[in-house]
Amino acid sequence: MKNAAGRAGRWLELAANVQGRRVGYLVAVWVVDPWWPLAKQYVRVVEFAAPDAVFRARADAVKKALATVRG
Repeated sequence: MKNAAGRAGRWLELAANVQGRRVGYLVAVWVVDPWWPLAKQYVRVVEFAAPDAVFRARADAVKKALATVRG
């Protein structure tokens, strides 16, 4: 998956039981080249977590939105 700058990243989708409720979790990560005022590469992270029904209903929209992440 690529962000708005065309930089390739990775995403991981998980699910867990939290206090007896099923929760979905998605995390996306990119390594971003330095730009002022940062002098080194850094990591951009996007997270999405929600109860299972909400997660399933919105996960595709969240994945599509990852392409709009800057940097």
